[in-house]
Amino acid sequence: MDRLGRGGQRFAKRELKWCRSAIQKGKRELDEEKPEGHLSARGRKKLEIHSPYLLKNYRSIILPIPHTAPNFRSELLYSPITVKEVHRRLKDDKDYSPEDLPCIRTISTKLKDLGFRWRRVQKTKPLKKNPETDATLEELHQCNKVIIMKIRRFVPLDYKELF
Repeated sequence: MDRLGRGGQRFAKRELKWCRSAIQKGKRELDEEKPEGHLSARGRKKLEIHSPYLLKNYRSIILPIPHTAPNFRSELLYSPITVKEVHRRLKDDKDYSPEDLPCIRTISTKLKDLGFRWRRVQKTKPLKKNPETDATLEELHQCNKVIIMKIRRFVPLDYKELF
C-alpha cells in the first residue's frame, strides 16, 4: 500500500473490492503494532482463576489417605479414592454448590496436572487352600482348646478378687 502512495488504500478498495478497514488493520500488523482486541486474553479462563482454592481442596481430600500397595512390592503410595468420590466430597464436605464444581473429567485432568495418576491396583488375593495348612491350623486350634481348659481349672470363677 505504501508503494501506491497517497490514496492507495482507496484505490485497493475500489479496484480490488477489499475492505478498507481490513487494509488498515493489516498495515498496523505489518508495522508490528499490537493487534486489535488483545487476542491472547480472549477465551475461557482457567479453572484456577474462577475458583482459586479448588486445587488446595483437591489436595486436602486426597493427601490424608495414602496407603502402600497391598503387595508391598513398591514404595509408591496410592489413595483408594476415585474422581467421583473427590467430586462427592467437595460437594458434601467442602460445601461447594453443584454449579460451582467442574465436571468429573475436569477434576481428573486437574488432578493429573497436580501429579496424581489414576490406576487400577490389584487387590491382594486370598491364599489357596492347602491340605497341609488346614491340618496345621486344626492342630493349633486343638492345642488352644487344651490350653484354655487348663487355665480354667486354675483360675477361680470370681477372678475379680485377684485384681
